[in-house]
Amino acid sequence: MTVLELLVASCLGLMILAMTIGATRANQVLYEVDLARTRLNQNMRSALTIVGSDIRQAGERLPIAFPAIEIIDGEDGGPDELILRRNLLDEVLFVCEDVLTTDVSDKIYLSSDDADASPACVYGGQTAAYAAWAAYRAAADNGTVRAYIFNLSTKDGEFFNYTGEGDNGAEMYIQRPAAGFSADFQANVSAIYILVEWHYRISSLASQQGVLQLIENQDTDHPQSVIFGLTNFQVNAIDTDDNVLTSFSAANNWTLLKALELTTTGEDRSGKQTVNSTLTARFFPRNILSN
Repeated sequence: MTVLELLVASCLGLMILAMTIGATRANQVLYEVDLARTRLNQNMRSALTIVGSDIRQAGERLPIAFPAIEIIDGEDGGPDELILRRNLLDEVLFVCEDVLTTDVSDKIYLSSDDADASPACVYGGQTAAYAAWAAYRAAADNGTVRAYIFNLSTKDGEFFNYTGEGDNGAEMYIQRPAAGFSADFQANVSAIYILVEWHYRISSLASQQGVLQLIENQDTDHPQSVIFGLTNFQVNAIDTDDNVLTSFSAANNWTLLKALELTTTGEDRSGKQTVNSTLTARFFPRNILSN
């Protein structure tokens, strides 16, 4: 073999080696991108499964007039927020004396001597519900339960800590911390529930960018992280006439919904490449069928 032949063979070998390495690297990049896309899709699919499960339970033991589902539309196409509620007890307590913003009493009365009071507000009219609530609270940790007072007329609602109950033979009441509410809750049009509220939103904190959070019972100090990597979270309400509603408030009738449509958009990175994906799914709030 001459030196020239050796040089030609070496060049050909180097060319074949370079082509092989290039093809291998290209396949590796494609694999990594596909892996990132699969990871992203699985992440978003998990989010849809989690939120969808709560959508199916929304409205349990709640009347038509109660806002079991709310959608807060994001500004300029920004992420939406979804609020879902379900009642944990069959028994509901009716407010029998006004609870005003200026009232700092530690009691909410379940009976009244007002001649115009509803039948439920006659002393003893809520005995069965009162007993069920007392048993539920006694079984809770620290004997305290988060309860929700709601004005059926104004659609205002607020959580508070239900800490005890009392019956002096003339009045029945439940106890709460001595503090004012942010709205008025008039007698005969307000009621109290033991419910759970799920509030889904994308975190606004820079340190948690892209994290879908779950806030339970308005406990904003302890949000739970559901998934990461989201760039948008869109929710549409589809009613029985197939109208698409981008927002849904307490004034809307949730029992007229056909489905909630969730769209998640996410982003992941593979090396220098950015991978984007969007998934959409519809879920039916099945408790509509019980109303």
